[in-house]
Amino acid sequence: MNDNLIFSDEDDFPKLEEKPWKILIADDDHSIHAMTKLVVNDIIFENKKIQCFSAYSGKETLDILNNNEDIALVLLDVIMEEEDTGLKVVKQIRENLKNKKVRIILRTGQPGQAPEKMVVSKYDINDYKTKTELTVQKMYTTIIAALRAYKELEIIENSKKALCGVIEASIRLFESKSIKNFASELLKELSYLLEINKGIIINTSGMVFENNEDNYEILACSGEYEKNNVLEIKKLEDEVKEKIKMALKNNKSYFYDNEYIGYFKTETGKINLVYLNSESEFSELDKKAIEIFSRSVAVGYDNIYYNQKIIKEQKEKINKLNEYIEKNIKKSL
Repeated sequence: MNDNLIFSDEDDFPKLEEKPWKILIADDDHSIHAMTKLVVNDIIFENKKIQCFSAYSGKETLDILNNNEDIALVLLDVIMEEEDTGLKVVKQIRENLKNKKVRIILRTGQPGQAPEKMVVSKYDINDYKTKTELTVQKMYTTIIAALRAYKELEIIENSKKALCGVIEASIRLFESKSIKNFASELLKELSYLLEINKGIIINTSGMVFENNEDNYEILACSGEYEKNNVLEIKKLEDEVKEKIKMALKNNKSYFYDNEYIGYFKTETGKINLVYLNSESEFSELDKKAIEIFSRSVAVGYDNIYYNQKIIKEQKEKINKLNEYIEKNIKKSL
């Protein structure tokens, strides 16, 4: 089996428009909103700008967070409708909304009303600042640090989702009994992995090939190839055929910007290929998930071929046994 993967140069990839970081400003003072937006408007972190949301009460804060699960940071005033509104909101974010990922920075103009030591030890916040100490530079540093922490949590969470997706996809794939069912399920599971990672429905087109004495039979198609009834390799686009030849020549799998060529050589000597084309560029997480899943694919191919071999051998034995029984019956008559 060969699951080596070659990644094309990332600099050759088209740059996609990045979604902005989302920050929620929760404060009953309109001037605080205006001042904060002036600072964050010029911030670019990881090639992404910042989109600001505004809330002027505890209820508005919770409503916005409930409807925008991808908010990275809340700049939360302690005193709004009540002297401890901000503290109550923190508890509801963590306990009721079950949002452990959003970074929460408490801000107060009256530090004596909510002493820092008590607040930091009792409430699940990420920083505590007085409004007077948040100069432009300090605010910039605080926001960048919070976004960086949020990004790390996102990577961990997305990696966990991707790994769970790989496990689920592998289990379903191993339920296939025939090579054609296996090929069809393989294309479905590859699309499923991309959708898990990106959180949206991704349109993909793909096909699975099996090597038979230098000829490649298409076992399954999906997307545009299925729609257009592409059943022969010669009907493929020249560019795709060249990429398939490259994988065969080098006995390796390849990732391009939004294409994947999977090369699988089983222990039985069979060579199988998977081609997948996605409407969006593969992320590093997509590539890693497919790479891990590919190991299950290689094992799955071996299992299918070994099962076919065993079934074939059993049929031959049964046929020979039937012939033997028939001969003996004729002799006894």
